[in-house]
Amino acid sequence: MPFTHDGGPLVALPRAMRRLLEELPAIGTGLSRSERQILEVLSEGDRSPEQTFVACARLEDDIWMGDWSFWTIVKRLAGGAHPLVGADVRERPDHLPDGTLTITDAGRQVLAGRADHLALNAPSRWIGGTNLTPERQWRWTGSSVRPPMP
Repeated sequence: MPFTHDGGPLVALPRAMRRLLEELPAIGTGLSRSERQILEVLSEGDRSPEQTFVACARLEDDIWMGDWSFWTIVKRLAGGAHPLVGADVRERPDHLPDGTLTITDAGRQVLAGRADHLALNAPSRWIGGTNLTPERQWRWTGSSVRPPMP
């Protein structure tokens, strides 16, 4: 494909890269943008997994993730020593589960910035080729990436 001055096929790259960086844990809460959006939606009231997924998708400028990526994040938020999400669900083959998702008290504390998800639950995950572990927690400041503190 020939180069064009309008950016051609890479015109969406800056938005996509910024959105990827927003998946790093934020300073103050330890939440990625997707995690924060899930908690914000649930802070408005209990919802089914499907309702939560649709509400979160509406908060995106561009299509960001599918239902199984979303469900992976919900399961991570519902795990750990201090779950941020309660999940009373029944698995369904090839669909999001049936049931109810709720925000926990710990989830409300983290969403309000009074607690840090990473300090509470020390989740490990991969973001864009970077393994985030309790020992290697990169943070998103809203405009730049802060490396882990020694």
